[in-house]
Amino acid sequence: MVFIFDQSKRVVTDYLTGVANRRQFENHIANLKPKQIDKNLAGMLIDLNDFKSINDTYGHVYGDEVLIELAKVLKTTFTANDFIARTGGDEFVILFKVKKTRSVATATRNLIENVNVFNASGRFPFDVKFSYGVLLFDAAKYSSIADFIAQIDQLMYRQKRQTGQQGSEFPLR
Repeated sequence: MVFIFDQSKRVVTDYLTGVANRRQFENHIANLKPKQIDKNLAGMLIDLNDFKSINDTYGHVYGDEVLIELAKVLKTTFTANDFIARTGGDEFVILFKVKKTRSVATATRNLIENVNVFNASGRFPFDVKFSYGVLLFDAAKYSSIADFIAQIDQLMYRQKRQTGQQGSEFPLR
């Protein structure tokens, strides 16, 4: 029984970071129906900046450590009820509930602050930097969760291209 549980967990967990993997992310969003989602769902996509150069300069072991540490920061920033997945080499997605005490801007600000605290620790000889897109779900705008995720992805890549601008409808200036 323990073996089966362990094997089942491995199928849906990213082996390196311990967060959900792409397969689990796809299963998760397949089960979300836009009409059943309340307006408290937010999504965030994160893409590490200059990750290839970290791997090329410091080696893939360092790159793996960056991914592991970023996953730890995500786990401490978001709650156990939030969904965190590594969906690509250096890309993560978070689906989280917005509450009275936590707005989209607050969650984003907390993540940025936690990454800054991590960078100040000096764990790496470089700062971990990332681009992000973040958005509050609106069933009137998105016919599917895939459309919602695609819009967040566009915001993230817009930020990646336009240095200094927030990848969000909720600028943090």
